Amino acid sequence: MQILSENAKPYEQATFPGQKVQIDVKVVPSVCIVGQAKEQGEKMYQYTAIDECTRFRFIAAFKEQSTYSSMRFLQQLIRRFPFKIHKVQTDNGAEFTKRFQAADEENLTLFEKELKRLGIAHQMMISIVSPPLSVLWCCPAHDFLLAVLVGAGSLSA
Repeated sequence: MQILSENAKPYEQATFPGQKVQIDVKVVPSVCIVGQAKEQGEKMYQYTAIDECTRFRFIAAFKEQSTYSSMRFLQQLIRRFPFKIHKVQTDNGAEFTKRFQAADEENLTLFEKELKRLGIAHQMMISIVSPPLSVLWCCPAHDFLLAVLVGAGSLSA
């Protein structure tokens, strides 16, 4: 049973491709890292984007979890998604926003600046845990895809 405050709005599901794409970052478990990255003991971060309407996914691995990596992921995402992205939804992590530090235009992160340059709306979740983001981690092929990405040397810095 989900308890909502009296001011809470019902969650609006996307009705067309690209209407809302959810993005999140996850630390890659060391058992999933293979090849040169494993030999060098590198820590890896998996960026995942999923279109809420079609469930189309894009996954990429990076060596750091930062606003720069988030911006680069967004650029790769735009090139690879088969449709225009209208809105991106993220959590309030520092790799995406400085929402709780400053709210002015000069303090946007690289990720936020890239969204603005591309004309893509940015929606941040209110809570840290949100049921809709669970779709990011429910892919049965998830670990296989990740091992392939990390093992194939398709890492981005």
